[in-house]
Amino acid sequence: MFSNFIYFLVALILYSTSEFPAAERQTPDNAAITALFLASLFAAVCHFTFKHLEKRALDSVGGIRLQNLDIHMEKSLSRLSILALVLFAFDLYILRLNLLLDNISIFKIFPTLEAIIFLAIFLLYLVVIWYSAWDIHNRYFTGYTSKKEFVISNISFSLPALLPWFLLSFTADIIELIPFEQPKGFLATPLGEIFYVLSFMIAVACFGPFLIKKIWGCTSLEPGFVRFRIENLCHSAKLQYADILKWELFGGSMITAGVMGLWGKFRYILVTPAMISRLEPDEIDAVIVHEIGHIQHRHIHFYLLFFAGYIACIYSLFDPVILIYYSEPVIRLISLLGLSHETGVTIILSLILIMVFLLYFRYIFGFFMRNFERQADIHVYNYMPDASALVRTFYKIAGVNRQSWDKPNWHHYSIKERVDFLTLCELNPAHIRKHHKKVKIMMQLYIVIIILVCGVGYYFNFGEGKEQINR
Repeated sequence: MFSNFIYFLVALILYSTSEFPAAERQTPDNAAITALFLASLFAAVCHFTFKHLEKRALDSVGGIRLQNLDIHMEKSLSRLSILALVLFAFDLYILRLNLLLDNISIFKIFPTLEAIIFLAIFLLYLVVIWYSAWDIHNRYFTGYTSKKEFVISNISFSLPALLPWFLLSFTADIIELIPFEQPKGFLATPLGEIFYVLSFMIAVACFGPFLIKKIWGCTSLEPGFVRFRIENLCHSAKLQYADILKWELFGGSMITAGVMGLWGKFRYILVTPAMISRLEPDEIDAVIVHEIGHIQHRHIHFYLLFFAGYIACIYSLFDPVILIYYSEPVIRLISLLGLSHETGVTIILSLILIMVFLLYFRYIFGFFMRNFERQADIHVYNYMPDASALVRTFYKIAGVNRQSWDKPNWHHYSIKERVDFLTLCELNPAHIRKHHKKVKIMMQLYIVIIILVCGVGYYFNFGEGKEQINR
């Protein structure tokens, strides 16, 4: 599910770079009809992909083993989502559908509205995937959800990925309408941009969890034994929070929990109905201690720093990347491909930005997330005599959620790897200290690298590097 965050953010990059000043400003004939035909073809591919997967699951001879079905399901979802991104890029860069709205005045006043429309097209492609996947999901995976509920759950879970961009972009549109030139002049300076982004990130960190709570339809967990137990555990950990919420993710059928919010007054603890009904009291404690570990080790603060680091990377590297516009090898390559120079440069720029994004979040950020999850797992030793309750929970998650024991995961280690590491810590507690030290060194190294990247950005934007680019 977290992969949907990446798909949406890549779609946002595709849309943003399609408006690059060098882009060709002409829509081909019959562009809308071509787009509809390709969308219909895509829907057919999605339908037959999951029907074929379901047939393989039902085939008793040479079929997919049930315990591996989620791996094949995940691969199919990933491949079709990537195909949706390719189709979306074709709509923007080749068919130039975004030019169809150029002459409508409301989109000139509020460019964010136009972006929302085209991101909704990408969302529609994903909806087609989820709609096609429902039959096999409902047949083989835990908990009944209607097709409508399944699609809406996927949408609502994915939308928070775009929430910061939407608020930032819409606020920028409002600022442009302000009749006073002095504030706009300040915000147009590098110092003003930094001030604006930092202020915005702090505001999102404070109020974002409240908005996400509304998007996900979370409600306050009713008073009772489970809430009382969680409250006591948080009290013993001296953990402040705004509320404990019932998270009806996919009908509440998944055993999971979460936490969002940097500070106590804006922090929410989320638990699903399946977690409450299927786990024993000490297993619920273990899950909540895991979430407490994320908070007490300040992982959420570091996630915010990581996003700030990404912005610093893009800001630092953007001017050097622009040099491709004037690169002779790039000009020759574009000519060989039969593209106009403007279209070719825009596509190459988009590919570079997408590659940077994927390397940064999928691999670097994913590496940090996996190690943060492991650190939250071993936090159980701070509150419980051993990790047996957490290990039992992992077994239940694998069984109830029909999740493969050794399924790889870019933001978590597999369940097998997590259990093996806890077993290793039980045998030799020195591994707990080693992992905490490892994470600390990783974070320090990351901060040093980001400072160096900011130095490179200063060189190219304000130092001698800027003069070389201008030449």
